[in-house]
Amino acid sequence: RDGVCDRAEGQIRATVTGAIAGVNLAQGLSGRVRCDRGALLIPLASASGGESLNLRVRADGRWEAELGAGGVLPQRLQGRL
Repeated sequence: RDGVCDRAEGQIRATVTGAIAGVNLAQGLSGRVRCDRGALLIPLASASGGESLNLRVRADGRWEAELGAGGVLPQRLQGRL
C-alpha cells in the first residue's frame, strides 16, 4: 500500500550454488517472509543456524542483503532491481 509493505506471509526455501562471501551454502536456506520497516523482509537461515541471509526489498526496487556466518561480522550488499 502506497509503496510500503504492510502484509506478507509464507515460507521460502532458497538453494544456493557456489559460495557467497566465501561461505558454502549448498545445503540451502529457509525462513518465513514478513514486512519490516515498510519493506519485504526475507530472513533466511541454514539448518544449523550458523549462516544467515537477510534480504530486504523495497517497493522502488532497492534491496539490501546481510550475510552472516559463524560469528564473523556480517557482510552487507545493496543494489536496485
